[in-house]
Amino acid sequence: MNKTDLAIYIHNEEQLRRAESLLDRIEQERNYAGMVELAGILEELHNDNLEEEICALYTEAADEGKVPEAMVRLALIYRDKRISKNSAEKSFRYAYEAAHLGNTEAEFVLAETFQACHNTLALYWMKHAANKGHVEAARGVAELYDEMKKHELAETFYRKALELGDESAAKKVTWLGKLFRILKYS
Repeated sequence: MNKTDLAIYIHNEEQLRRAESLLDRIEQERNYAGMVELAGILEELHNDNLEEEICALYTEAADEGKVPEAMVRLALIYRDKRISKNSAEKSFRYAYEAAHLGNTEAEFVLAETFQACHNTLALYWMKHAANKGHVEAARGVAELYDEMKKHELAETFYRKALELGDESAAKKVTWLGKLFRILKYS
């Protein structure tokens, strides 16, 4: 990708200047954070013609720079778009590596990956993300505990989700409170 290519795809003048600046930094010093930012700008354009370039930027930042944000983006791209025959394996590898680097979003992505086949591992990673303040993870943990009929633990995580800003968790907290009162007097 060069500045001419950027000008073809990016029509917002401010965004184009930012992308050109990032491209200069990348070319001069292999700036991995710049690669992630430029890939993000290109992703926002929602242009399928840029997918290969986006993946190349994220892949270099992930594989050579060990940038967790790039790993998470690749995990999501491979999971959601299935762009290669081994997309599932690549998605898992990038999410797993970023999760082990402590990235909260990666922990949540990994939990979602496991949810279809292994609730124990899903719960493990989702709790990691929830305990670091990930709203969707807190709600996910609550829902998993609810499915397991562990209502007191479910209530704890619904409350956590509510504290983190998930207003829909309020209904569940209220409902579980009523359930506990009914069970107490039965």
